[in-house]
This record gives sequence, C-alpha cells and structure tokens, in this order.
Amino acid sequence: MKKILFVLFLFAVTSVNAQIETGKIFVGGRLGISSSSSKNENINGNTTTVTDGVSRSGFNLVPEAGYMITDQIGAGLGIGYDFNKTTTPGFFNNPITGDSFNQIEKANTFIISPFARYYKEVADKFYLYGNFAIPIRITNNSSLMWNDDQTGTVDYDGVSKRSTFGIALGLGANYFVSDNIALEANFNLFNINYYHIKTTNTDNNGDGNIDTNSGFNFNLNSNNLFNLGNFNVGIRVFF
Repeated sequence: MKKILFVLFLFAVTSVNAQIETGKIFVGGRLGISSSSSKNENINGNTTTVTDGVSRSGFNLVPEAGYMITDQIGAGLGIGYDFNKTTTPGFFNNPITGDSFNQIEKANTFIISPFARYYKEVADKFYLYGNFAIPIRITNNSSLMWNDDQTGTVDYDGVSKRSTFGIALGLGANYFVSDNIALEANFNLFNINYYHIKTTNTDNNGDGNIDTNSGFNFNLNSNNLFNLGNFNVGIRVFF
C-alpha cells in the first residue's frame, strides 16, 4: 500500500503543468491614456476673469512578446508608440507689442526594445527573474507658437529630434493565478543611455538656428528601489 501511495505521489508531482517551460510564448506590454486641464481665475473687485490654463493629453501602447528558449531563459521584443501634447495659453507676452502668444508642444516617440530574461522558480507558482533590455527610443518633438491676436499666424516653429540607445537591467517576479496567466511586478535597477539631439528653431520668416548635441548618462543608486516611477505591476500571459 505504501508503495502504491508513493507512486501516486510521484505521478502527481511530475504531472503538474509547468507554467514556464521551453517552447512557451509569453505576451504582455503596457497601455496608458492621460488627460488633464486647468483654469485660472483672476479676481479684481467684483469682476472675475476666467482663462484657460495648461492642458495635457497623451497615450502610449507598447506590446511585448517573447519565447522561452529553455525552461529558464526567454527572449523577446517590445515595439510601441508614445504620444504627448501640451497646450499652454499665454506662454509668452510681448511687453512691447502687447501680444500674447500661445504654444502647443507635441512629442511622438517610437520605441523598440529587445530583451532577455532569466527565470528561477522559488516556490509553487512563484518565479523571480532578471531582465536585460536594450531600449531604443526615437522622439520627434515639435513646438508651435502663434499670436493670439492673429489666429492661425505662426510666429515660431521649433522641431527637436532625439534618439536614445540604452541598456537596462531590472528584477521582477511572476505569480501564476492560473496555468497561463501570471501577475507580474518589476523594477529597474540601472540604466545606461547614449543620446543624440538635433533641434531646429525658426521664426515666421524662416530665420533661426540648428543645435546638435549628444551625451551619455548612467543611473544607478539605491533610490531606484524606492522610486515608484521605476516600479511596475501588470499581467503576463503564457501559452
């Protein structure tokens, strides 16, 4: 009887489906939408003047997919897009002419991020992993300023193109709530980035200048562990 129970126990243990194993495909990513607006009130005696303040809107979509090369090592790619728009009424007031200038800033960012992961099962349904990524971001920023007294008249147009190539290392965890769906938490440990920026500024006569600069930055400190901006929670699906 003991032998039969022992065989049944081994069969039960070995027949449990592994959530992460060779040949599994996993998908995830991020999606975000944001919007905000403001108003300013100026009170002068019994008169209250209400003007529009800064408004912002944006969204981002970065789907990711990967493949488990072994039971512990996976590799994948994230491709996405990030858009942000900021409108600033009364951005600049000309003290000579009395003109008020409004400004619209737009940022379009294309994202490509190949990555590799190493998983380690530490408990039933619970995995820790290290994540290595090479994020590439290409951003086109544009700013348009116009005279509030001459609707549609462009007084200033600025364009900035920024490309960033980096290396990022992070840690994370997966807990499987079913055979295929896992809750995921991760945070970045450090980032190394090389950037190149080209900025073109012109006025309505086409006069202006072009500035080009590049640089390198490295970010590693203990505050990363406690900075919510470096911490993410989401869902990962394996199939």
